[in-house]
Order: sequence, then C-alpha cells, then structure tokens
Amino acid sequence: MFYASAMVHAQSISRGKQIVESRCFACHSLDSNRVGPALRGVVGRAAGKADGFEYSAALAAATNTWDLERIKNWLTNPELLVPGQRMNYQLDLKEDRDDVVAYLANLDSTKEN
Repeated sequence: MFYASAMVHAQSISRGKQIVESRCFACHSLDSNRVGPALRGVVGRAAGKADGFEYSAALAAATNTWDLERIKNWLTNPELLVPGQRMNYQLDLKEDRDDVVAYLANLDSTKEN
C-alpha cells in the first residue's frame, strides 16, 4: 500500500512538471522573472513580493503567503482570489492544479545552473 501511494505522488510531481513546462513557461520560468514572476520558491513566499518583479497594484498590496491551498485557489481563478491582478490564465481541472502544486512544492530551493 505504501509503495502505491509513493508511486502516485511521484507521478503527480512528474505530471505537474510537464504541465508547468507546457502551460506556464509561456509567461514564467523557474528562476527568472518574465511576464510572470519566477516560480521556484513560490511556496512559502509572500504574495506580490518576488524580488525584481513588478506586480499589479492589487497583488503588490496582498498580505497573504503562498501556501499549497492558496496556490490551488489561485490556479482555479486568479481574479476571484485577487481582484485586479494581471494573470489571465487558470487551470480548469482539479487534477492539473493538484499536480502543479505538488511539483512546485517539491522544487529544490536553489537555482539550476
């Protein structure tokens, strides 16, 4: 039973990585700010506070921290979570959101070389 659970978790992280690379990298990267802020380290980061990224006034004024549940809510509907933000994208499937969050939560905190 434990083995099956660990395998599903590993597959979720792998699938999350594929989703991030295919859908999120148009605007984000892991380590550099682009149209959106860098994604590495987003779990546990204060919202609207990534170094060197210019946020919308709405997101810059946010006072929350990106925990796993808040990221899932963000990916469900960013505008509902933070009215006036600029991200015009969401993941419609709960499984996709869960897998993306699993991947983001398991990223090493150091930048890739």
